[in-house]
Amino acid sequence: MCGACAAALATLAAPGALCADEEPVALRYEGPERCPRREAFVAQVEARTNRARWVEAAPGVRRFGVELSADDGVARGVLTLRDAAGTEARREIDGQSCEEVVAALALITALAIDPSARTAPIPAAPGPVPGPVPGPTPEPAPTPVPGGPGPGPAPVPAPPAPLPAPVPAPEPPPPRPLPPPIGLWSDELWAESEPAGWRFALGLHVWASSVLGSTLGPVVPIFFDAASGATGLLAPAFRVAFSVMPPRTLAAGGGTASFTRFAGHLSGCPVRLGLYESLALRPCLELELGALRATGSGVPDASVATTPWVAGDVALRLEVAPVDWLLLELDGKASVPFVRPRYAFVPDVPIVAVDPVIGTFGGGAAIRF
Repeated sequence: MCGACAAALATLAAPGALCADEEPVALRYEGPERCPRREAFVAQVEARTNRARWVEAAPGVRRFGVELSADDGVARGVLTLRDAAGTEARREIDGQSCEEVVAALALITALAIDPSARTAPIPAAPGPVPGPVPGPTPEPAPTPVPGGPGPGPAPVPAPPAPLPAPVPAPEPPPPRPLPPPIGLWSDELWAESEPAGWRFALGLHVWASSVLGSTLGPVVPIFFDAASGATGLLAPAFRVAFSVMPPRTLAAGGGTASFTRFAGHLSGCPVRLGLYESLALRPCLELELGALRATGSGVPDASVATTPWVAGDVALRLEVAPVDWLLLELDGKASVPFVRPRYAFVPDVPIVAVDPVIGTFGGGAAIRF
């Protein structure tokens, strides 16, 4: 499709038009003088795909970084890819020369931009052939002096030295096998990549929870999150939170009882299921520790009771990062309280009991750093 678009551009000579399948990408290229220049790397990528449009770094543009080094006969190249969400992947290639490393990194870059890019080796241009070496220039004949003896016989110039045979240009070494073509989001592409460090976030949620009598009420937690920046399935995240259930009032037998809960939450999410670029799903396990406080009123001998709150949760969290510094979440969880007190007014007026299974759902936002 992109080739047909390129042919149309050549026919119409419209310099400002772009192919519909082109992707704007930014490139940072660094290397020593003896390694190929940035232009050579760009040319190899464009020889494999015509979907790359090189632009300056900007929000929403994927950024490729190439760093080359050559020491003691060993060349090394590092390719980094940072997507629009700020997630970074890394790939290292070693070779006998900078040219081999640049060719391999150009292939990986082309496949990251266009999974259908050409994977056949690109032939190297032949080197120049040296021309014949000119022979020595013959000396000029001596000029006769007036009044002196006549000139003798003219000297015979020495025959020119034989021309050396042309030296054939050395054949380039056979290309090293390049990595096989694989998909952009395949785990094999970045199998050797190193973890990209940890990302931290501070945020606020608003939940609806059925703690008492199967009726929904608000719960407001604040949290601190630490998540691995590694790509792939194994990218754990850990979270510490503190939540408050605002006073919830229930009436029974002419009196009322007000309930408030304070709890700390510790959760762990061992894997990250990437759905699309910055969209992911995390299954999590959570432990809640706190206190549930009940205050009676409107009846004789009303009292205040505080019981411990201990619960285990199974949660599912959907997260998306529209920009690098912002994290949006939707989550739901089922909690099983290990302590289930029942509340009543004396002598025997039941008020409410803690539910055996508590459902909670909500969402929130966090600032990442």
